[in-house]
Amino acid sequence: MSVNNNNSEYICDITFGTGIVSFSGESGNTQIFKLGNIGVGFQWLAGSSLQILGGYPDNRLPAGTYKAASAHQLKLVKIGPIENGAYISGSGSRLANWKVAESLIPMKLNVTGMVIQNLSCETPDVKVTMGREVLSAISTVGGTATVTSFQIPVNNCPDGIKNVTYSLSPVASSPALDTGRGIIRLNLQSTAKGAAIQITDDAGMPVVFNKAYPLKGYFSSGGNHNIPLSAKYVRSPVDTGGSSELKPGTANAEIAFIIEYL
Repeated sequence: MSVNNNNSEYICDITFGTGIVSFSGESGNTQIFKLGNIGVGFQWLAGSSLQILGGYPDNRLPAGTYKAASAHQLKLVKIGPIENGAYISGSGSRLANWKVAESLIPMKLNVTGMVIQNLSCETPDVKVTMGREVLSAISTVGGTATVTSFQIPVNNCPDGIKNVTYSLSPVASSPALDTGRGIIRLNLQSTAKGAAIQITDDAGMPVVFNKAYPLKGYFSSGGNHNIPLSAKYVRSPVDTGGSSELKPGTANAEIAFIIEYL
C-alpha cells in the first residue's frame, strides 16, 4: 500500500526526535512492528527512496522547518508462523503514528481492516490406474513394462505467488527403494512379490524423491496448471530391500505430493 503527494509541514525550535509508535505501543530500536501474535509485522517506509522508518526516537534532527515525506508505503513482513484468516484492525483503525518531538503527530497510519490469508493452490488427490502387467515385463532390471502417464492438477492458483515448486516424498506405507531413481515399495496390502513402482517425469527421467522441482510454465498471475508424470512397474531392487521372489498379485503404492510457494 502506498500514499503519495503528502504536503504536511512542521516546525521545531529545538533538537528533536522522530520515529514510529505502533498501535501496540512498540517504539525504540526496531524497524518491524508486530501485529499481535499472528506471525505478521509491518514496516513504514517514507521518502522518495522509501527509507524504512524505525521506532521512536529513530532519528534526532536539529531545529528547523521540515516537510513530511511526500511518499509513504506500508509493507507487511512475515515474522513467524502465519495465522490464516487473522484480522488486522489496529486500535480504533489506527495502525501506527509517525511521532515528532514529544507530542507532534504529522501523520497517522490507519487501516479499515485487513484479513491475512495464506496464498495456496488447490491440489486434489490423484489416483493412477496402471492396469495389468505380465511378469515377463519386469522379470529383469530395466524391463519393458507399460508406462502410464498421469497429471497432478495444480488449480486455482491466486495472483501474487511468484514461484511454485513441487516434490514427491515416499510415505511409511510405501517407503523408497531407490530415492535417486524414483522407485517405491508396494504397500503391505499388495499380494504381488518382486515388483515395485517407478515414477518418472514427462521426459522419462526418474523423479528424485524429496527434491524440489519448479512448476514449469507457472506465471505469478496464477491460474490452473498440470504436472505431467509417468509411472510403471519395475523389478524390485533386491540390494535396497526389495523381494527376490517374483510373484503375481495386486500391486499398489502411495506417495505424498508436496507443493511449496515462494
